[in-house]
Amino acid sequence: MERTKIDEPIRYKKIGRGSFHFNGKIIKPNQVFLARPSQISKSFKDLIIPLDSVPQASSSPEPQVIPHAVVPEYKVEPRGKSLYLFDVLMKIGAEEDGTPKYKVLNEKGLKREVADEFVRDLLR
Repeated sequence: MERTKIDEPIRYKKIGRGSFHFNGKIIKPNQVFLARPSQISKSFKDLIIPLDSVPQASSSPEPQVIPHAVVPEYKVEPRGKSLYLFDVLMKIGAEEDGTPKYKVLNEKGLKREVADEFVRDLLR
């Protein structure tokens, strides 16, 4: 069986959390790996994004749009009426009226410097 240009290996990047097994290897979050488009099943297409252009068959001349990973939105707010303790909040959606919904990520109140460092670590 001869490989065609359509089935040449391209680079993919794992997005999201968790890891999965692929070709006898463990693919971790943000890891870049090589694979042929024919090896990628439909169940994994929401977990990875192609970094190179995916070759198309000659029957479909329209270019493929490469989706970009969604960066979660975080913010730091004071905990209750405290002036020294803060919560790190992650946006999880919106109410029916359009106001954003947030989830508190820390259990205990954090100092401002620690909360800012926590957000920087989450964005890495």
